[in-house]
Amino acid sequence: MELISKYYIEYPIPIRCDLRCGYCFHGEAWELDAAGKFEDKYTHTCPFTPRQFMKWRDKHLADGTDFIYELHGGEPSCSHGVVLEILDTIDKGKFQLQTHGLGDAEFYEALIKRKDKIDRIGFTYHRKALKGNGAVDAKFANNVLSVDRAGIPVYVKELLHPDLKDVILKNKTFWKSMGVEFRIQDFKGRRGCEPIPNTPEDYALIHHEYKHYGSQCACREGRKQVLIRGYDIFAGDVLACWNDPVVVGSVIDDWYNGAYVINRAIDGAIEVTGVGKAYRGSYPGDVWTPENEKSFGNFNKTQLKERKVVMEESVMNFAKGQLEQLPNTLRQINETRGYHLAEAERLRKDAEQVVGAIAAYEAVVDVGEAAAGKIKDELLKAGG
Repeated sequence: MELISKYYIEYPIPIRCDLRCGYCFHGEAWELDAAGKFEDKYTHTCPFTPRQFMKWRDKHLADGTDFIYELHGGEPSCSHGVVLEILDTIDKGKFQLQTHGLGDAEFYEALIKRKDKIDRIGFTYHRKALKGNGAVDAKFANNVLSVDRAGIPVYVKELLHPDLKDVILKNKTFWKSMGVEFRIQDFKGRRGCEPIPNTPEDYALIHHEYKHYGSQCACREGRKQVLIRGYDIFAGDVLACWNDPVVVGSVIDDWYNGAYVINRAIDGAIEVTGVGKAYRGSYPGDVWTPENEKSFGNFNKTQLKERKVVMEESVMNFAKGQLEQLPNTLRQINETRGYHLAEAERLRKDAEQVVGAIAAYEAVVDVGEAAAGKIKDELLKAGG
């Protein structure tokens, strides 16, 4: 069996951002916050530490030799201290960050000091939210270039809004002239913003990494993905895929089932297979309410904590069943052994009969030879 050695791990940071785009994946958090209900689903602290995660990783991903950690949740520059603690603590890999590029210069300088721990940094230019503000654009460009000139791999990214395609392509030309990679990502739509179908021409503009080629889907090609929740009421859960967020483990409750495969159909539909389909508080489309939670198979907190025990009990029950069957198995073996012993005894007797027949035949031959010799002697005497 081939061992997985490369992992793509999404590690959580606080759900904070000073842009709060209308199409953000975390739009629900902004809405709850505005209504004074943020803590109905989200939290301001993570219930496990980077070192607790490392202990879980070393136990359950022990075959890993190459780790990429993507920091996910909010804007990294809005959680400066948390991000730097993670970078300074977690070992055995490098980090990938996605930022809006508008944090204080001190934050990006701190990242530059840790460049040996960084795989790459993506700067997303949120054109719909920024609306072409000159001072903001200059700050964005300065932060990108300072990180790039420091030797950290960077890219600039925009979401493909078809009505802004011309200006996006002009921005691509600018960044290419600056020697910086530019990517275009498909607009997936969130929180009332519907995804816009791409024409063949538009689809060709999208960077290959966002197309997820092949029948087995992965956020980073060639890597097993492990997605960890940290700042909501289901913190610690390990998911296989955000598009089909099946629970496959828990950092807090110390279990992991890595038997999953993420399949991508021809029409783009994504499904996690190979493990039991159970969800907790996060569903396809990233839309959660207490009402629609009832329509999915779920773990609650208690069930999730008991899952490891249940799995162990299942193994023990299987072993117990095998032990219970052992007497019957031994009886069958003995019966089979008895049959073969009886058959061997029959063959032995048959062989004895054959040996006796051969001996009798040889005795007859001996008698015949003796009689023939006597007759021969008598004939010789008579002839003499």
